[in-house]
Order: sequence, then C-alpha cells, then structure tokens
Amino acid sequence: MADASPPRGVADALGEVTRRQGEEEARHRAELAEVDQEVESLRTAMANLQQQLQALGKFREELVARLESVSTGASQRTYEAIFQALREQAQALSGRAAAVANVARSHQLSVDEQLEDEEIKTLLTEYQQFKEQVEPHIASFPDSYRAVLEGKHQEVQERLREALGDAGAEPPEVEAEAMNADVVVAVDAPQGVAEVVMMVLPVIEHVQTAWAEREEDLQTWLAARAMQAVYEVCHAFGLPGAQAMYGGHQGLLAVEVELGAGEPAAVRTALSETLDRVFASAPELQAAKVEVRAQPVDVDHLFPPEDEEIPEEAEAADEEVSHAG
Repeated sequence: MADASPPRGVADALGEVTRRQGEEEARHRAELAEVDQEVESLRTAMANLQQQLQALGKFREELVARLESVSTGASQRTYEAIFQALREQAQALSGRAAAVANVARSHQLSVDEQLEDEEIKTLLTEYQQFKEQVEPHIASFPDSYRAVLEGKHQEVQERLREALGDAGAEPPEVEAEAMNADVVVAVDAPQGVAEVVMMVLPVIEHVQTAWAEREEDLQTWLAARAMQAVYEVCHAFGLPGAQAMYGGHQGLLAVEVELGAGEPAAVRTALSETLDRVFASAPELQAAKVEVRAQPVDVDHLFPPEDEEIPEEAEAADEEVSHAG
C-alpha cells in the first residue's frame, strides 16, 4: 500500500488562499467593468433618446403650426376658388354672348331679306290692316261676313307662316357645345332667420352698372332670369315688395335681397330649386346652349377673410373680367 500524500504546509495553504482571492477579485473586477460599460451604453442611449424626443417635440410643434395654418387659410382658399371659377365662367359667357349675337344678326338678315319680297309685303300689309281696321269691329259683323273675313285672315296667317317660318318666335340656336355656369347663392341668418339672400352671378358687373350703355346680351338674359327666380321666392315667402341691391365684387355682379323671414334651410332650398327651374325653362339660354345651375355655399365664403388681401392674380383677373363683353 502506497504512502499518503504529505500534508501541505501553512505557506502553501496561505498561497492557495491568496491565489483564489486574486482570481475572484479579477473576476469581479471584470464583471464590474462590464456593468460599468453597460451603464455607460445605457446612459449614451438615454441621451440619444432624449435628443430624439426633443427633435420630435420640435417637429410636432411645427406640424401643429402647419395644421393651424391650413385651417386658417381654408377660408381664403375657398373664397378664391369660388370667385376664380366664376371669373372663368364670365369669360366663357362673354365669348358665348358674342356667338349668340352673330347668330342673331345672321338670322335677322335672313328675315329682312324675306320681308323685301313683294308678296310678303302685300301679305303683311293685309295682315296689319285686318288687325287694325277689322278685328276691333268684327264681332258686330254678320256671321257670314265674319266667317269669310276670319277665313281670309287665317289664310294670310298660314301663308306668312310658311314663308317666314317661326321668325322671332324662338331665339336662333347656336351651334356649339353646351357649357355650364353657376349662380352662387347663400343665406345670411345670424339670428336663425333668413335675413339676407345673396347671389353672385357669372356675369360682369357692367350688366347692371352700365345697362344703359351696353346692348342686351346673353349675360343680361342670365341676370334677368336669376332675378326672376329671386322675386318668385320673395313672393312665396310673403315678401312681394322686397327690393334687390346690386354691386360689383371682383368684377362680377353680386345681388343682395333683405328678407327677414323664413327658415334659412327652407329659403336656400327654395331659391336653389327655383333658380334651376327658371334657368332650365329659359328658351334664350337653351338656344345659347348654356346650362345654368344654382350652387349654394356658406355665406362666409362670399366675403374675403378678415385681415387678408385679395391676391394680385385675383386683382388682375378682376380687371380682365370687368372689361369683358
């Protein structure tokens, strides 16, 4: 049997303790270094996150400001869009009015040429004589005489109708594509009652302001039909004595009528429906191939936003529209 290992000496035991202690200290220092490094990394990451938060906060403030700017400018853009569209329509109507005038002149020349025919002149003379000299007294004539005269008059009418057609009965039709136009309408009701009806027409303001100097044309007819509809609505709401006030806005004709009666939505609906009906049944607009419709808008959209000026391009368009037609 072999001898057992000799016992360690105290020095060896103490050396072992020292070695193990050094190893543990080294291990702990390494772990502590790793923790310190991780803490530093986290601090760096937190600093980066803080910078990102600050950057995002600043960007958010910018977005909020932009959103407020968009909301603030919405009224301005809406106002400009409405009047820009109406100015464009006024220009188009001015061109169509010229085409209508040309067709009317050609039609009148044709009628005038037919009226120079001797047979037509004779028939017209007979027709006029009957209307002036015979018709006022025809009820007193014997039946047999009256029948002969009325028969002769009917014969003259038929011959004139065959020769002249329906000259003057209907406006001559323009050969062109149909075009659309809008009449913008709004109802001002600050107290819940329709106080004022407002309209802006796609026609130049000179239709009203210079009516005595300019010839009646397509724009005049459109404005007249619009006023027909307005007064029909006033009468329907028990205001037959209402009076319209006219003015120019950006070169266009604007109209206001004080009501002081009626539920706003009912007035707006009645005005829109009446305008559409009157325009659709107007033979002069049909012949001109112009389809006009009512376009209701919020009353605030017909006024320039407060503390904001009309853009230069709008002013230039205003001048251009004012001299159209």
